[in-house]
Amino acid sequence: MSTTTDPKTTVEVLLAAAGLTVTPEEFDAIVRSYPDVRARIDAMYAVPMAKEEEPQLVFTPFV
Repeated sequence: MSTTTDPKTTVEVLLAAAGLTVTPEEFDAIVRSYPDVRARIDAMYAVPMAKEEEPQLVFTPFV
C-alpha cells in the first residue's frame, strides 16, 4: 500500500475514527512510530505465493 499522506494526518484521522483522545506527548510518539508500524503491517500482507499454485481451501487429513 502506497500513500502520499503524511503520518501526522493519518494518525489524526485514525484516532478520530476510533474516538480516541491522547495527550500531545502520546500523539507525537504515535506519529513518530507510525511509518515503522505501517511498514511492518504491510510486510505481513506481502506473502509471496507461487502463481502456478492454487491455495489450499480444504483440509484433507487422510490423504
